[in-house]
Amino acid sequence: MTCKENGEILQDGSQTILLSTKGENSENVPEELVAFQEYVAHPGASSPDDYTRLLDDKIVAIKRNWVWEARYMLFEEMMRDEREEGRKEGLEEFKNSILSLLQDFGEVPEDIQLLIMNEDEGSNLKELNRMAARAESLDDFRSRLEKWNDK
Repeated sequence: MTCKENGEILQDGSQTILLSTKGENSENVPEELVAFQEYVAHPGASSPDDYTRLLDDKIVAIKRNWVWEARYMLFEEMMRDEREEGRKEGLEEFKNSILSLLQDFGEVPEDIQLLIMNEDEGSNLKELNRMAARAESLDDFRSRLEKWNDK
């Protein structure tokens, strides 16, 4: 973990574990964790795991209670907002990374900066990143961009 303000590495002893419900190496992961990830990917589906069955039972009970249901709905909305905010932050970092690659060739023209900063489609940003990484100059990038736009 680093501090965004000064880039200092934080010595807080924390660890980050990234989990993916789309992982393909379940043989390297404890069975309980695989069952939990399956539950997250497919809530309500039957599970051979005691913990996920208990978790599902609790969620069903909470949803039956109208007070908890309102809290659950609010929590779900907050999570959706957080995911969207994280997606936007990720796109902004991706855009800045593309511009950084191009800045190695000098001052990036305003039209190219605007094109990159106004792009919000992840697949298009990936292609712009590939073009920037392969370009040998700003003119080369512009040429690749024109060919891409002609497709």
